[in-house]
Amino acid sequence: MDNVYAIVIRAETSKIESHVKVIGCMVRQTTECGYFITSYAKNKNFWLRLVKNAISGADTAIENFRAKFEDLKKEFHEEAVRSTELSVMRTEILAASILDEVKNLGKYNNLKDLPYATDARFRSDKQCLAGTRKEILDEITNWINSSDDSHKNVFLLCGAAGTGKSAIAHTIAMRFDLLGHLGSSFCFMRSNQANRHPGNLFSTIAVDLANHSSQFKNALHAVIHGNRSLCSTQDVATQFENFILKPAENITMTGPIVIVIDALDEGGDFRSRNAALVALSKQAAKLPAQFRIFLTSRLEKDVIDKLCNNSSVTVKHMNSNKMENSTRRDISAYIHKQLSDCDEQSVGDFTEVDYQLLVDKSEGLFQWAFVVCDSITCEMAGSTPYERFQQFTTINSNLEPLDLLYLTVLRQLFQPNAMARFKSVMGQILAAFEPLSVGALAKMRSAALVDGKLRSNDVVSSIVKFMGSLLSGVLNDFMPVQVLHTSFRDFLSDQSRSGDFYVNQHEQHSDMALACLNIMKNELHFNICRIKTSYKLNENICGLDKCIKKYISPQLAYSCKFWMKHFWKITIPLDSKFQRKVMLFLTKQLLYWLEVLSVLKEVNIAPSMLSLILRQKMDEDIEKFVKDAIKFVSAFGHVITQSVSHIYLSALPFAPKISVLAQHYLPQFSQNMLIQAGKEAEWPVLQYVLEGHTNNITSVAFSPDGKHIVSGSYDETIRVWDAETGTTGTVTLGPLNGHTACIRSVAFSPDGKYIVSGSHDQTIQVWDVQPENMSLQLSSNDPIAIPTSESLNKDVPPSTSSFPAFTDDSVLQNGWMVNPSGEYLFWVPPWNRSGLCWLRTQYVIGERSTKIDFTKFKCGTSWEQCYTPTSEGESTVTD
Repeated sequence: MDNVYAIVIRAETSKIESHVKVIGCMVRQTTECGYFITSYAKNKNFWLRLVKNAISGADTAIENFRAKFEDLKKEFHEEAVRSTELSVMRTEILAASILDEVKNLGKYNNLKDLPYATDARFRSDKQCLAGTRKEILDEITNWINSSDDSHKNVFLLCGAAGTGKSAIAHTIAMRFDLLGHLGSSFCFMRSNQANRHPGNLFSTIAVDLANHSSQFKNALHAVIHGNRSLCSTQDVATQFENFILKPAENITMTGPIVIVIDALDEGGDFRSRNAALVALSKQAAKLPAQFRIFLTSRLEKDVIDKLCNNSSVTVKHMNSNKMENSTRRDISAYIHKQLSDCDEQSVGDFTEVDYQLLVDKSEGLFQWAFVVCDSITCEMAGSTPYERFQQFTTINSNLEPLDLLYLTVLRQLFQPNAMARFKSVMGQILAAFEPLSVGALAKMRSAALVDGKLRSNDVVSSIVKFMGSLLSGVLNDFMPVQVLHTSFRDFLSDQSRSGDFYVNQHEQHSDMALACLNIMKNELHFNICRIKTSYKLNENICGLDKCIKKYISPQLAYSCKFWMKHFWKITIPLDSKFQRKVMLFLTKQLLYWLEVLSVLKEVNIAPSMLSLILRQKMDEDIEKFVKDAIKFVSAFGHVITQSVSHIYLSALPFAPKISVLAQHYLPQFSQNMLIQAGKEAEWPVLQYVLEGHTNNITSVAFSPDGKHIVSGSYDETIRVWDAETGTTGTVTLGPLNGHTACIRSVAFSPDGKYIVSGSHDQTIQVWDVQPENMSLQLSSNDPIAIPTSESLNKDVPPSTSSFPAFTDDSVLQNGWMVNPSGEYLFWVPPWNRSGLCWLRTQYVIGERSTKIDFTKFKCGTSWEQCYTPTSEGESTVTD
């Protein structure tokens, strides 16, 4: 190492541009070597794990470092930088050979079942300006790099809105990502709580850690392998215990493993945050010493109670005297940098007095400085940068700094005649349940006929394109438009603060609901993703993700997920126009809607979405159809989740004779299998069987709202199940561990917020089961396990002439008839399995027979031919 740096110093490398990448590699390699030396010298636990797990020891690791530095010296000496990225040697001690890694490449598919928040990682464009926040960044970095095993491994940076906490979080994440020691970063955002919420926080972190470390990946796989109910759980405590703590026990990496969680206060209300806060405040200390969890949050009461008053958490306040001094200096540097280019082009130069006046006005809020500098430097007709500067510095008011700032910016941008459009567009942005791009927002407005003859894209752009200091995603039509800072959303939503710019987002739900229905009417159709065969489940279809992106537009995906939520927010009775559109959806697009939910892995929301219709005052025919549709999705939710094609090929044919939905849709899918005998007349009393406990079940109870079932067992655990879809494995909470003997009784509290349990361990325990902790995440391949005989008479061969794929060796697996080639032929509901006949079987003695005629059955690559629309089916409802 000494030789390498001696050569660098002699060469005056700062002047040689071609060496920058090599020098960067040297620096990162030196840091990595420093981590190794620290672990070697001080961390006894590291070496105990090393001896236990490693193939190679310290001598091998040191030799690898020496060889790497020799390579870097040679690379530098030859003055050549490879075209491919120079890699920094990681000192992770592998516990298995490369050959074993290759052999096991396919065994990690179950990681895909873990709930994952997309686009929740840090962003490089949100870092601190270079040279600012040096003291706090160094303090956090030193805490991360500390080798003291007794050091607190959770650090909370807290402060008011706009003080720059998130910029620091993104900078720390970026810094350790470059060093190869960022395990995961997760940034909450209030405007995107549908995607980023406590229910997928630790599962997302676990997947990131698995990608970061092969040791962690192996350990995580060992924990979740064969346990689909665990994979799909959104119980935060269970996730932390099984996805983070257990896999981390024997990690033997040198250096820190950094986890950054930004804006914890934006992860829902205090109820939904509670379990995450408990895990971070009480369980995180059990992680190995190299784990470092860096948090940012506003000072909400629950955050103060759980973290700020916790002796195992390092807490730093942004408003401390030391921080205030450095913050003022950093804001000054930021303002100088941002206005320097503008200063060269302006009519009058900015003076140092001008800069300091802005610093004074900011009152320590980086968000204020960011918005003001952006507004000053942004070109605006009729005013110079210096005139805009004067507007921000000459106004005196008793308003809070950010409120006054937002009012000033908005008054600069929008004249009174643009207020209606501003409120309409911003109302749409705030009312959306997940962020939409300019293009998608325009499509929604166009579908609702909000803008008349005007181009909706122009209307949306006319508002958002000037708001770059307040919104992200305004520069193109494809990026989600989001409020940059939660304080701006809070400002617009509070009429006492925003005055004329108050946005009543609730008024937008009627237009949004209408837009969703119209978009689904125009874009939904049979086999929307062009699936070629019915013999493969969704998860096994090659290129399905590309098909989803190609054929399901962002506005259609949004509409399918949230149309009924917008209806539910409408406070006035629905008129006949809306009711006709709802009936049109039910009778023409319902099955196509289920197709989209199937490929988006959102089938679990269908029963609750449909049930919201029943809470509105609707026509009797609509209510009848909706009630039947809820039963259809509840009974066939498993097959709908797993396969788009079998919505039509398996679910429809097996629906009971009384089914309104099946009576309506079956004539349009006549080239299908026919249930000759055994078709239920009514919806079966037995809808589904739930499995997951490992011993006898002693007690069960429904929640007061009927949406969940709690069970207690001899296996000493409690589980809470989704009672609306019933798919086995949809444990929405649990297994809850705490009792040390078999559980004898369980019950919900009258308000449904708690469960009480009694056990042979002579204790009574009360469990917090807030609804926010019981949201369902349905996996696309959760099996249904039914304890029936599934007795098939295999002495009589099937009729191969009518269904060649159905062979003697076909077997019934979790309801699916699968042939030896692994092709999924059809699915059988639980109530038809035990008496299922093959084609030449006349009876099944002791069981009620179920006989199927495959004469017209179009499946495999011909499955699309099952669709034979009739004039009667196509003209049921007119718009």
